Amino acid sequence: MSNQLHTEFRAKLQELGIPAHDVKVFGTIRTNVHVVCIGRDTATRWVCALNKIFPGARVATSSTSWDAATNRGTCLRPTKVQGFFVSVAA
Repeated sequence: MSNQLHTEFRAKLQELGIPAHDVKVFGTIRTNVHVVCIGRDTATRWVCALNKIFPGARVATSSTSWDAATNRGTCLRPTKVQGFFVSVAA
């Protein structure tokens, strides 16, 4: 897939209306989709949607954390946001 097709596919995924903190679509040999979201229910909705889009592919979910937009702690103890990482390689 070319870069233009990846951006079009990313736009289609965002049109689903499922909230996400970040959606990435990339890959040259196969299509990889990485979604970062905050809630467990949202992660489950992304898993169901990706299972329908990529039948037979294994959709993985794991918990993750990332730096918050504003740090309310110190440099040694930064503020983190907890969420879920949903990925599929098809």
